[in-house]
Amino acid sequence: EWGVGQHDMAFVRSLVSTLELDEHIRWLPLLCKQHLIEYFRLADAVFDQFGVGAFGTLALEAMATGKPLVGYAEPRYWNQHHGSTPPILQARTEDEIYERMIDLEDSAVRRKFGSAGRKWVVETCEMKKVAAHQLRIYREVLEESNR
Repeated sequence: EWGVGQHDMAFVRSLVSTLELDEHIRWLPLLCKQHLIEYFRLADAVFDQFGVGAFGTLALEAMATGKPLVGYAEPRYWNQHHGSTPPILQARTEDEIYERMIDLEDSAVRRKFGSAGRKWVVETCEMKKVAAHQLRIYREVLEESNR
């Protein structure tokens, strides 16, 4: 039950009902991190953020558990700050999302992207690396504002 607002959730619930998918959906309340991670570990894959080209900690946490992520990662955003694009199953459109669902029927694909995603998060999102990068950005901003 996570979304921008209750209007969004009402729309999603209505769509699920219209498509007669109710019996295939289990709605969860907002969860603390520990419980969310437990659900990630039970999942076959995680689907998140298809339009923006970036995503937040939910997707990274899912990748850290070794689950393949389907979404859209714009290389220029990621390469600039992480040096590489996350190894996810890229999808932006409904057709691409469906194609990735078909791809994920293959357990080898799930293992490949799950393993690569976890490795990428461990190597590029480690706390000290992220903090050092943020400090560099802050210094650049401060130096620029002092000119």
